[in-house]
Amino acid sequence: TAVRTFKPDIVLLDVMLPGMDGIELLVNLRRESNVYVIMLTARTRDEDKLDGLDTGADDYVTKPFDIVEVKARVQTHISLLLARRSLANQNEVLEEKVRERTEELNRTQNVTIASLASLAETRDNETGWHIKRAKAYVEILIDALKDHPNFEDLRDRETVELIIKSAALHDIGKIGVPD
Repeated sequence: TAVRTFKPDIVLLDVMLPGMDGIELLVNLRRESNVYVIMLTARTRDEDKLDGLDTGADDYVTKPFDIVEVKARVQTHISLLLARRSLANQNEVLEEKVRERTEELNRTQNVTIASLASLAETRDNETGWHIKRAKAYVEILIDALKDHPNFEDLRDRETVELIIKSAALHDIGKIGVPD
């Protein structure tokens, strides 16, 4: 369709079209894109307006219309479109910042766990090596089970990292901190 080819921001659509009803075309537009649609029509009944708006029209203007009003409504919808795009861009930036901060926290957590394991090792060499062996065993076990249908959660990297950290922290928690 022309909407896919030209990718307009706003479509002014008459309800009464030759061959296809404007409401039917609106349904097709909604399936294919999220373009703003302003219905322009001579149908002035409340039922017609509700039908157009319920079907997905963003606005409904009846004929005879005032060109100044139509321009104002188009400008309003362009402003809304720009605001939505700006908000979507801001959301993407925030999501990226959250990802970066989460990775930073994970790195800090890993360093903290490694430091605690090293601290345990300085207090008791056998305990320190036990923590490292337990972590390695958990990693081997996860690798062996991840393809089993009952352990699909083990395919998620974050879940695996959490399990490995939990195993290390569990053993570290049993040690106590030297005086």
